[in-house]
Amino acid sequence: MNSDNSSIKKIAPYPIPAQVTKAQGQPIFKADIVKLTDFGFLAKVDVTHFYKVGENYEIQFSIPVTLESISGPVKVMKTYDAIESIVGSEKLKMYTVEMHFTQISETQRRHILSFLIKIGQTK
Repeated sequence: MNSDNSSIKKIAPYPIPAQVTKAQGQPIFKADIVKLTDFGFLAKVDVTHFYKVGENYEIQFSIPVTLESISGPVKVMKTYDAIESIVGSEKLKMYTVEMHFTQISETQRRHILSFLIKIGQTK
């Protein structure tokens, strides 16, 4: 048994809160990244904004624990909509988008790869 008072707290790697914007000065849309890779991510998004394949956005988020900031241009590759749950007669829809980074610095890519290795998603 460890006698010091420090304890390691496990933090779930996902979801990662993110902010998505169409352009500078435009409204900010919230997203939750549910899977991250070195070339893009899959995110649950708010149903109040419609994402179209081929559209370009700006993403901004921080990697959990290390809080390394990741930001840059992304492009919508796929969109998914599904029924997440049915409560009584109400259907709750979940919208998910797949976006790829169109430009990312090597430093940011290294931060993402380091995170993926630490959570065991990649080797």
